[in-house]
Amino acid sequence: MIFFQNLTDNFPFLSLIFSLILITGFYQFGELILFNNSFGSIFKNVSQLKYQKTLVGINFVMIILFPVVLFFEHSKYVISLASISIFCLGLIKIFFSLKKKFLIKFNNYTDNKIEYFLFLAAIIGYFLICFSPVNHADSLSYHLGGSEYIFKTGKLPTALENFEHLLIGSGEVVMSLGVFFGAEQFGNFIQFSALISLIGIIKKLNKNNSFYSLLILSSPVLIFLASSPKPQLFHVASNAVIFTILFLNFNFFKKEKPFSSCLIILVNIFVINSINAKFSFILS
Repeated sequence: MIFFQNLTDNFPFLSLIFSLILITGFYQFGELILFNNSFGSIFKNVSQLKYQKTLVGINFVMIILFPVVLFFEHSKYVISLASISIFCLGLIKIFFSLKKKFLIKFNNYTDNKIEYFLFLAAIIGYFLICFSPVNHADSLSYHLGGSEYIFKTGKLPTALENFEHLLIGSGEVVMSLGVFFGAEQFGNFIQFSALISLIGIIKKLNKNNSFYSLLILSSPVLIFLASSPKPQLFHVASNAVIFTILFLNFNFFKKEKPFSSCLIILVNIFVINSINAKFSFILS
């Protein structure tokens, strides 16, 4: 841990590279989960799977690590192992992607080129914003600080004299995986992955028309939410995915009993993670 932190302190660009490798690792982990047809079929009517893999991967890791931090005495070693494992998955995915010249393209929209290029410019802009170091007050105050505390101690901070410790939840547990490699921008990319998930749903439901995607991307609040490790946009997107799946496929899942158990597992994982991150998400 000290080696990587010293490395990123001396060469700050490595923090960005490590962050990209970690988020790619979550993409690969989500791909392994959705390789199961029972889970993959849940998303087939609402989005292409490639847009949801990172969201799914992070949620599954989150539901495992949060109880570990709460109840397991040696959880800091589990966090270190999880961080290294996700990092290795990211390296494997990047290696095979480069070998196959893999590239996700948003080139199948059916509308005019002006709207399409505006959409591309917005997505690239949000992606580039995530490259910047964290500079939001609350993120610096307790989101990043809480993540570092969790990684170093394996526990949630409980000091009564600091009321901000009450605001730390499952989101900071996942962000603590980036502390091992000094990946400061890792939390930013977690929020960006949520934006990609939303775009995947809108793209599918509106038959590849980018107008509605532009409506979402033009919302000024996204500049704050997508460029900050504040774990909020990610859970908003998770709840939106679940709502969309249930709203569109409810009758289908009532008939297809083999998929019902997977749907129940998926819904509970997403919703429980959201509530553990911020209790007000229980309203969803």
